[in-house]
Amino acid sequence: MLRCLFLFFGFVLVLASDCFGESPVELTPELAKKITVAGQLPDYPAAARRQNMKGSGVFALNVDPETGLVTSVQIEKSTGWGILDASCLKTFKRWRFKPHTVRKLHIPAIFTRR
Repeated sequence: MLRCLFLFFGFVLVLASDCFGESPVELTPELAKKITVAGQLPDYPAAARRQNMKGSGVFALNVDPETGLVTSVQIEKSTGWGILDASCLKTFKRWRFKPHTVRKLHIPAIFTRR
């Protein structure tokens, strides 16, 4: 079975910088659950599954601290496949956070056969 394993609420800790520009802090899975308003997992596109594409990447989300809306998403480390990167970029752009909680997140994503 092919699935997208997404390590946001799992074992990997995500880095975030707070709204006051202080140095990055670790965002634990518990804190992530408290500050995330909307955060669906990226799709594993059917074309990528058919071709057995696998990869892992890291994506940087910039968040407007006043609104909690994601203002931009950059690829920090590509999954190695444009179709997988595009799925993450599209999904992460729609994420929402509680206002005044976060400014920047580094999100790892893994697409693998399971």
